[in-house]
Amino acid sequence: MRNLTNNPLNMWPRKQISALRGSHPLAVYSTLSRSVLSVRLSRANQNNTATTMSVQLDLARRLFLCFKSSWRQTLVVSFTALWMLLPVHAIALEFRSVAINKAILYDAPSTEAQKLYVIGNGYPVEVIVNLGEWIKIRDHFGTLSWIQGKQLSTKRMALVVSDKTDLKQSEEDSAALLATFEKDVVVEVLSGAAKSGWVKVKHRDGLTGFVRNTALWGI
Repeated sequence: MRNLTNNPLNMWPRKQISALRGSHPLAVYSTLSRSVLSVRLSRANQNNTATTMSVQLDLARRLFLCFKSSWRQTLVVSFTALWMLLPVHAIALEFRSVAINKAILYDAPSTEAQKLYVIGNGYPVEVIVNLGEWIKIRDHFGTLSWIQGKQLSTKRMALVVSDKTDLKQSEEDSAALLATFEKDVVVEVLSGAAKSGWVKVKHRDGLTGFVRNTALWGI
């Protein structure tokens, strides 16, 4: 029997799918672009073609069943489904960070759901499903949970995942050593990972420098 527990599509409300029935094809395409395609596949799924294809085909099947009134609507959905079957690496990961001192994570998109744990200000998370008021996220351990959308910021933060990470003055191993970060330190990302493999970051104390992108999670 197929296990759908970790399938992000199961968390997409049926009301949203039902609401698409009878809609104009352009409205359907716009809705798919904003909502359906906001599903972010995990890193694991990006390395697992079979799992990724299963998730995408499942979404295409569900959407296709919503439209039976005209060949035009069917055509729109069909082309959209084909677009979703493009290589997974074309879908960029989206990261956000916690914007308040203490954010409660839930096992469902409701304050009445079970509370799982609390994360602090600046902690980076990966966006899996964005429903506006609620966002399904993944932490660096791979744990899935729900958080209120207003508690997240687009400010780029990263988590140090190596035991010892050197902060360099420039993008070179031979550059002057500014500091050494311990594991689980959170830093602000000032620039994306360059081809050189270095990322410019800033510590909360104001110290700025470069670290290897392999030492960070959330970029």
